[in-house]
Amino acid sequence: MATPYEILKAEVNFNTIGDHTIVNGAAGKQIYIRSINLIVNGAQILIFKTGSTALAPANGFNFSAAGQLIELLRGYRDAYMITNAGDNLVINGSAAVQVSGFIEYSQS
Repeated sequence: MATPYEILKAEVNFNTIGDHTIVNGAAGKQIYIRSINLIVNGAQILIFKTGSTALAPANGFNFSAAGQLIELLRGYRDAYMITNAGDNLVINGSAAVQVSGFIEYSQS
């Protein structure tokens, strides 16, 4: 079982429009997003969600061209985003372009 500060890694790899579950939720537990490392190969808006509800920024991350990188790093005690207890971490892609990379998270 993961401790609150044990960092886990989830692969991100999709190229279709719509919602993509990145981390499955667990009953009564929240997912704490510690770092985001993604490369996007075309124009795309990525919206991070707790279940079906958008997380901040609610309008998503906007990429205008191929090869753009998002790299957000946090310390072990801080989180960029936190899901609701039991919810999946979901990324919604607005376009059918490749999104690759990983997310580091903890769950408690």
